[in-house]
Amino acid sequence: HNIGAFNLVLKDESASSAAANRFALNADVTLSVDQAAIFQYDSTSSRWRAAAVGVVTAGQVIQVLSTIKTDTFSTSTTGSWVAVTGVSQAITPASTANKVLVRVMLTHSTDQVAGVNCYGRLTRGGTAIGVGAVAGSRTLAGFHLQVINADEAVTIMYEFYDSPASVAAQTYAVEIYLESGSKYIGRSFTDTDTANWGRYPAVITCMEVKV
Repeated sequence: HNIGAFNLVLKDESASSAAANRFALNADVTLSVDQAAIFQYDSTSSRWRAAAVGVVTAGQVIQVLSTIKTDTFSTSTTGSWVAVTGVSQAITPASTANKVLVRVMLTHSTDQVAGVNCYGRLTRGGTAIGVGAVAGSRTLAGFHLQVINADEAVTIMYEFYDSPASVAAQTYAVEIYLESGSKYIGRSFTDTDTANWGRYPAVITCMEVKV
């Protein structure tokens, strides 16, 4: 993707490159500003060949990165925000104008019979994003994680359309805030090793969207 202010010329069979790194294009290819190309490596001829060349338009997804956490997480820390270990994803935007769509899926449970409040939020570089407006002493969160009964495992999905306004690497992560008891991610409170109980992945996906 040419994110610069000038045309980018990809030279066909350039002798200045090692043979195994050369493009086999039949002719030089010029990428104008905001044009992109997809290449596939041909291991038979040891050359890069063009699969597609075109203009990236507003609304198109430029890159998708995802982290899947398959083990479990638990915390008994109450009254403060705690990072969910392993549920984070870094992405480097190609332009300061582009946005990042972040999606989160996780399954949670509690040890409390009556259920307790638990809040969740996204962070970017350790700073909370996508939370509600300030309203007195209320907890500012992006989503709510509450189950009514112990051993009830609930899956939630959450997304936020962020504007990082940067071309530096951005790391998105998930934090939770528990009022009391314990919170479990990726499992139910009872975790007996039988087919009656499950294990679940937690997923965070970042998609850069052209603006």
